[in-house]
Amino acid sequence: MNQTYYLDRVVNKLVSETIIDGGKIFAPFFNHSPYFLSSFPRYLPSLPSFSEYVIKEYGLTEEESEYVWEQYWDIINNRPNYSKHP
Repeated sequence: MNQTYYLDRVVNKLVSETIIDGGKIFAPFFNHSPYFLSSFPRYLPSLPSFSEYVIKEYGLTEEESEYVWEQYWDIINNRPNYSKHP
């Protein structure tokens, strides 16, 4: 399997598990209460729980987690009306 394909599947899974509701973002990698969209960090070092989560859950390297974060952030940031409810 192509590595980029796998990483993109991880991104898609994370997006599908993310809920944006009332300006708050709920994601599977948050260790605490949700973020407000207005303060959602652009750069991965601001959110170490993301790297820890994808490394543990998907076996990614630090470099791969950076790629996944960039793709994930772009999707979430560009779809502020995105909402998924379980």
